[in-house]
Amino acid sequence: MMAREKIFGQSTKFWTVETLNWPICQFHSLVHDKESRLNLDHPYQRGLVWDMEHKLKLIDSIVTGLGIPSVYLRMNRDYSYEVIDGKQRIHTLISFMDDDFPYNGLLYSQHDEISRRSFEFSTTVGVSMLKFITDEEAQEIYNRINFNGVPHEIPLRPKPTLWPGHLYPGKIKDEWDLAEKGPSTVGQPRREG
Repeated sequence: MMAREKIFGQSTKFWTVETLNWPICQFHSLVHDKESRLNLDHPYQRGLVWDMEHKLKLIDSIVTGLGIPSVYLRMNRDYSYEVIDGKQRIHTLISFMDDDFPYNGLLYSQHDEISRRSFEFSTTVGVSMLKFITDEEAQEIYNRINFNGVPHEIPLRPKPTLWPGHLYPGKIKDEWDLAEKGPSTVGQPRREG
């Protein structure tokens, strides 16, 4: 639940958030148990938008020890859960474990048992849990995390390309910045004249 407090001279919502670490297998179990207690498709959620490159980078981040950002979940009074933030990440983890796509040329079930068990039980994901909040409060939190004044449907940024003329050969320059700012002169020789 949330409480009202006076912070910086104004009445402010204060969200009670429990911070947990769940092993990856917890998400898989909640989606696949007979009650399907983890809902990934609340009406305010967008559809599945990650392509294979995004999915593989997430799995690779886990395998290489980088981990992944925490997710926000809502716990309902019947102890079912809804994803407020993290749908793409959670779906990727579950679909990988369900053999929907390969990593390093092998489906999940084809990898050795030690690797699978390590992935399932040793890797944890931070969970920010909000208990017994209303639909309106869940929607507000989703909007705060995902929109914050910026439309959700902005196009993906173009992939970086090599930009000739930099002081250091092979330096990456983002095409998006070029479109916004025009060509950069950083690292280019000064023209005398």
